[in-house]
Amino acid sequence: MKNLKLCVLPFTVALLLTACGQGEADKNFKLIDPENTSMLTANCKAYVDAMREQEKGLADPYKYDDLGGEQGVNIDEGSKEDKDRLYLDTGDPNGKNQTRNTIPDRSDKSVGIELKFEPKAGAEADEYKVLVSDNALFENPIEYTTSGNSVTTNNLRVNTEYFWKVVAGDKESKPAKFTTGDYPRWINARPLYNVRDLGGYMTSSGKRVKQGLVFRGGEITTMNGGGHYNTIADSSKEVFRNEMNIGVELDLRGASDISDGYNACAFAENGDIEYQQYAIKSYEQTFTQTRSMVAPIFEILKNANNKQVYFHCFGGADRTGTLGFLLNGVLGVSYTDLVIDFELTSYSSIDNEHIRCHIPGYQHSYDRWPALINQLKTDTTGGYAYDADASLKDNIEEFLVKACSVPLDTINTIRNIMLED
Repeated sequence: MKNLKLCVLPFTVALLLTACGQGEADKNFKLIDPENTSMLTANCKAYVDAMREQEKGLADPYKYDDLGGEQGVNIDEGSKEDKDRLYLDTGDPNGKNQTRNTIPDRSDKSVGIELKFEPKAGAEADEYKVLVSDNALFENPIEYTTSGNSVTTNNLRVNTEYFWKVVAGDKESKPAKFTTGDYPRWINARPLYNVRDLGGYMTSSGKRVKQGLVFRGGEITTMNGGGHYNTIADSSKEVFRNEMNIGVELDLRGASDISDGYNACAFAENGDIEYQQYAIKSYEQTFTQTRSMVAPIFEILKNANNKQVYFHCFGGADRTGTLGFLLNGVLGVSYTDLVIDFELTSYSSIDNEHIRCHIPGYQHSYDRWPALINQLKTDTTGGYAYDADASLKDNIEEFLVKACSVPLDTINTIRNIMLED
């Protein structure tokens, strides 16, 4: 019997490969290969491609390299208006002062993957089900229902093979497959904004940062003051609970930022999701003014495999970007990808002034980024000393341990849980 099972397995695999488009034509449906598997708008994809093309000229992308200013990637040499269109379709120029729920067209640049199909004669129906799965057996698939001939699937993991098929009554297509692009993973949690997975990036160890453990983004409750948004909605809660599986909301805002005495997770009506608040400053001020907050934040992150973390400030840009830099940096992500992860906020609906990008003329707040790097290079707290010959990962590790009192065991635990096997 054991020999029989060994003989059957290759045959089963062959059947799966045949079902995925390598055998006879589908008699019920024509499944069309998706055009954009990057899950990004064309402009955002062009930015990432250009930054990574520039990286090819670096001797070692895992050491600090100044990619900012006029030395950085400038995708469009045209007018300011052209660059406005490149970085973000702002729509209503006064939209920044509106309630975000009223301007969903300005939500973030996750476009999902459109799956198109054509029913053949005899397979037409009033309603179709499209199943999407990360395995050929379609275990625990994502299911969509449509009366048309296409669906858009969002929030898939990057650099991952997926299988899909169409079902209508007793008619079923043969499965097809596609692989998502090797790009940053935006999360569509509309009307919440600027939500991204911190995972998916390659590291100097040859391992990727795991997806689905730590997420970054904008606030999920409205701050005090003007120019802020109503962000949380039932649709957002559904994504946070059932797709991101968030177990901890890590709020980086201060008490003066938060309205109505906010002290519990905004999407946990039953108090079943942990809420933690650590009011940090951004960029170099994280270390000059709120250094004591860094170690306890990393203690939360080391349990992300048990309780997935969503960390945020107001816009998911400055305070959030600083923590994202430290976390992915100590995991070994290249400096190029660290800059990409920071600058992607310029593509989000929160940053309609593009103030967090390195393109000349749009650097209103980008100068704070070099200030962060300069702090890393010049800080001597606890005996820390920047080593220009060492990797950025090793420098950030030393900085966290000596200047911020983060235990090395905590950093190693984070690496063990957040780097793929």
